[in-house]
Amino acid sequence: MRELGRIAVYTQSRITHAEALIELKKAKNVTKEERNTIKKYLELARQAYTEELAVEEANDDFYHKLITNRNIYKVNVRLEEQNAAMASTIPEKRKHLYKAMVNAQKAIFLGEMKIPSAYFESTKSKIRELTIKKFIDRGDY
Repeated sequence: MRELGRIAVYTQSRITHAEALIELKKAKNVTKEERNTIKKYLELARQAYTEELAVEEANDDFYHKLITNRNIYKVNVRLEEQNAAMASTIPEKRKHLYKAMVNAQKAIFLGEMKIPSAYFESTKSKIRELTIKKFIDRGDY
């Protein structure tokens, strides 16, 4: 019976994560309202994974706990990307992009092989552009 409960929590967290990714994929010209909707789905996915993590800790299931932690980091990458897009200042945008990269590196460390190195290069490029814009704005001031 304990295993059945774990599988139910496992399934629910995967479904919630999939719904969040579907919402992210559907968004074309992303408005602030759409970003808030996407963030809510991602936060629900993180919450579901956190509940799954609690069940796995109670069952002392190291293998599934590792997978769940990796999935939490993957959700956090998407959340930080949304936070960066919604941030109003350049330092906030940069902070969230750095957090997204850190979470991606943690997911890779835990065995996620689907995050390509091009993701890191494009994120670094965005951070570089924001830094240049910050200094140009400061120079103009």
